Amino acid sequence: MSTRTQLTASDLYVVLEKAFRKRARDCSGCTFTIPYAQSIQRKPDDDWMVLLTQNCSPRCRGILEEVVTRARREYELAP
Repeated sequence: MSTRTQLTASDLYVVLEKAFRKRARDCSGCTFTIPYAQSIQRKPDDDWMVLLTQNCSPRCRGILEEVVTRARREYELAP
């Protein structure tokens, strides 16, 4: 079992923002919330989540979902 790196919400947001902007370079309007703890966990690495704060295209929504899925395997939200 691998351990995930603990990051504060603000540090995790920076990681997610960089990964999202790298893949969605042509999108300047989409933003998302700072990561926050999720009380209901379906999987062990489902302990935090983010939400898009504007109406984004399905493409951007898909990119964010992929970025979050990958990041959840690597990072956990520090208490």
